[in-house]
Amino acid sequence: MKLLFSKLFRQHMYEKIPAEDLMARQRFTLFRIYSFTAFIASLFTALQISASFEQTSYTGILLYMLATLIMVNFFIVKSIHKLPIAYSISIGVGF
Repeated sequence: MKLLFSKLFRQHMYEKIPAEDLMARQRFTLFRIYSFTAFIASLFTALQISASFEQTSYTGILLYMLATLIMVNFFIVKSIHKLPIAYSISIGVGF
């Protein structure tokens, strides 16, 4: 169970950031919180829209795509040097 949470929350990526770089560690923690919160909010809003209306709504489809994009952006980063790009994508997706 601990291994699952470690992989889900990308603990190994957090540990790759040097301990003396507190700003980078805090930035990654905020990125992690934002990614999961935005994913859950988008997904549940899309589910609520889908359940409320008979017709397929473009808003619901876009929210499903947004939720997928947010999680893909979080899990696709393999190096700490590419984190600023992931942060920029997250800010762009948020607006």
